[in-house]
Amino acid sequence: MGLRQPAGGRARCDTSRVGYVAQNAANWCIDDSVLERLAAQMEVASPDRMAQVLHAHRFPLALAGRPLATLSPGERVSAALIGHSR
Repeated sequence: MGLRQPAGGRARCDTSRVGYVAQNAANWCIDDSVLERLAAQMEVASPDRMAQVLHAHRFPLALAGRPLATLSPGERVSAALIGHSR
């Protein structure tokens, strides 16, 4: 991910193909909601389609509109996995 330099030699990584979720999804403590993130990623972001995606990942619909920063670490991890699976 380019967060640390190698002790020797060099390392390359195509980060466009790598998903990264920090411990407790700390890098997902943002003001966006799961619904906002899904809508930005989906070609057709209808409410029914987003509900299907959330249901398929067993993510509670009641939490989907809340800012990710207000979710528990476990809920953020689940949200991050949904976001990276698209």
